[in-house]
Amino acid sequence: MGDISVGDDGLAMLEFGKNMADKNWRMTSGMLYKVKNKSGEIVPFIPNMFQAWYLKTKHKRNLFLKVRQVGVSTVIQLDYFDDMAFSWLNLMCGVITQDREATQRLFEDKILLAFNNLPSFVKEQFTADTDNANQLTLTNRMTGATGTFRVATSFRSGTIQRLHVSELGPIATADPLKAREINKGSIEAVAIDGMVSVESTSSGDSGLFYDMCEMYSKKDPKTLSPLDFKFYFFPWYLQSEYEYSGFVHITDEYVKYFADLERDWGVVLSDSKKKWYVLKSEQKKLTGKNDMFQEYPSVYKEAFWASVEGAYFDQKFDTIMAQGRISNVPYDPAGFVYTVWDLGWGGWGDDTVIWWFQVFGNEIRWIDYWEGNDQDLLQTINFQVKTKPYRYGRHIGPHDLMAHHGYQQTRFQLARSNGIEFFVVPQVGKSETIQLAKNILSQSWFDKNKTLTWYSRLKRYKKKYDRGSGKTLNFPDHNEDSHASDAFQYGSWRVTHVLGFKPKASVAPVSFLGAKYK
Repeated sequence: MGDISVGDDGLAMLEFGKNMADKNWRMTSGMLYKVKNKSGEIVPFIPNMFQAWYLKTKHKRNLFLKVRQVGVSTVIQLDYFDDMAFSWLNLMCGVITQDREATQRLFEDKILLAFNNLPSFVKEQFTADTDNANQLTLTNRMTGATGTFRVATSFRSGTIQRLHVSELGPIATADPLKAREINKGSIEAVAIDGMVSVESTSSGDSGLFYDMCEMYSKKDPKTLSPLDFKFYFFPWYLQSEYEYSGFVHITDEYVKYFADLERDWGVVLSDSKKKWYVLKSEQKKLTGKNDMFQEYPSVYKEAFWASVEGAYFDQKFDTIMAQGRISNVPYDPAGFVYTVWDLGWGGWGDDTVIWWFQVFGNEIRWIDYWEGNDQDLLQTINFQVKTKPYRYGRHIGPHDLMAHHGYQQTRFQLARSNGIEFFVVPQVGKSETIQLAKNILSQSWFDKNKTLTWYSRLKRYKKKYDRGSGKTLNFPDHNEDSHASDAFQYGSWRVTHVLGFKPKASVAPVSFLGAKYK
């Protein structure tokens, strides 16, 4: 940068004069940048373990599945700000946030704060323009380069050399079209020699962020191309502050959870880590929703067990997971197998789904699942139902079985003539069938090998998001997840009203024995 005048502070002049050309010193010394800590205090920026690891190992494209408050967003933005301010190039840096409130907060608390708190003798080396909202333009008098740092909810045009997408998970869940626009427009607008960082907590096991994590978590970091994303995951227990040494009662539920972590994933936690986790988890339950998997995942896969915003069955799934009711659930030849369907139009891209289940005592056992849109009704009957080794009771389907849909016969008649006798569930209000499904979920068991697709579908079944108002509406979103959920509701109606199933107050340990329903 050349000589820097610092007035009477000779020590600062010497320190900065020797080191300002060194980006590592600028980012790690704590002498140049300041940030706001968790208490709202403005303090020197000294990278923590996670931030230092990013600065040391960063790639051209970086993808972060993060836990709360590890400072990923902060280090990315300071890294890009530093590139913009001290480059010989005219760099455009952009940050995409999920809403206007987040945009304004980030711009003021990260970008403007970093610039306004530069040492005065460094700040004087820039000409600053803040006339545009949420945008800072700096001209470096030493290099002659002009850079811009802008925070917005989208970037539809223009060239960007540094792009940070913040909280892509919630964006993709709430507004898939916006996520697609970010991917196809903003990310692809960054040249191969530019940098892109995408970070988020999880928001359910679907959407662009989930797909990116699934893709890039499997790639070898040593073989990445400049256009591949390098995947980072920072589990909560690596943070030293997440510990507690006082007395905490650890229930059997948590004992099992910690034992499973150690057995299945090799994660061994100290007593103080376990106590902190229990305290934080119980605290979150007070709000009626435990987001520990989402905000404090212990392993990568666990992060995507998180609840989906607006999901109808999220609390039920917390209980299902805690009680281990997704397990090996075999077919029992002693009982009948029922099927329940939601019908699509074969060959038209509209899924047909089928559930297979058995009822024993107070247990509903969901033993099999199929979905597809490349077969008509007759093909589905012949290749999906009749090929199974099950002893069938009644088949259950929706009211649109009575429609023709291109057949001379109704679909009900066509199925009957091919050996499938349907019980037709009448048209019932969604609020009623959703509540029935919640009741049935309380005593349902699911085969972990044959119903995993169902698990994702039903878990993501949620209220419709209105893009215009930014709010969730009080009726279901009709998408690829709704077919499995509709069929599950038809089955819940049938089990409740016809088979006479009476939900119990609690679920006994699985026995897979008991009096069968005929």
